[in-house]
Amino acid sequence: MTETVQDLIPARSDKGLFAPGNTINKMRADRVGSAGLEGIKRRQFREKLQQFSELNFDQVQGWFGEVAAKDPAEAIRLYLNLLEFCLPKLARVEHSGEGGRELVVNLVNFGNHTTG
Repeated sequence: MTETVQDLIPARSDKGLFAPGNTINKMRADRVGSAGLEGIKRRQFREKLQQFSELNFDQVQGWFGEVAAKDPAEAIRLYLNLLEFCLPKLARVEHSGEGGRELVVNLVNFGNHTTG
């Protein structure tokens, strides 16, 4: 039997709580190797999502084409949203001088260099 993405999501009660006896509750209660087990489930879930994406790529690409034909701006927004999942996120970096003071940059002009 092939596992589906839904098989990896623990059952929940009517109130949205995990049902008693599920593996998530057991892992949290025992605290023995829970990080390893959660990592395995996370990896399995990612693999299922990757399989789902690969199997439905042509259909999603068709939908994207339909959106682009009706509203190119919306298609660009969708494309940019998808890029967030495939490109690494860049962190903001703040540079300051010694001791947190203002950073001083000295530019040096070595003369006019022209080609030709």
